[in-house]
Order: sequence, then structure tokens, then C-alpha cells
Amino acid sequence: MKAPQVNAAIRAIPQIEVAERNPEAAFREYIQTAQLSEHEWQALFIYALKLKRARHDLARAAGGNHA
Repeated sequence: MKAPQVNAAIRAIPQIEVAERNPEAAFREYIQTAQLSEHEWQALFIYALKLKRARHDLARAAGGNHA
């Protein structure tokens, strides 16, 4: 990905978390607004889910309920 797309992807992580109820619609909307390819979007989404899971696991290990 190009630097502007990477920055846009980083800014999108909270939107991905909000869009968990309807990820397919979020995929389509973000592909259009960020001009990411389908492959780039899928890679970003998987990465964001892994980040979210890691934050959750760290919070749980620290004794919290969620990140």
C-alpha cells in the first residue's frame, strides 16, 4: 500500500470496530472512499481484527474486561 493509503487504513480501524455488525457494507464503503483494492481492504480488515483481538487479550491478561 502507498503511504496515504496506509494512513487512511490506520484511521479506519475505529470504523472497522464500529462496523462489525455489518462488515460487508463497511468493506464496500471503505474500498470506495479510501480507494483500496479488494485485496488491500481484506488484508487491512484481517490486520485490524488481529489488533483488536490482541488488545482484548492484553486487557484480559491485565485483569480488565475489555480493551
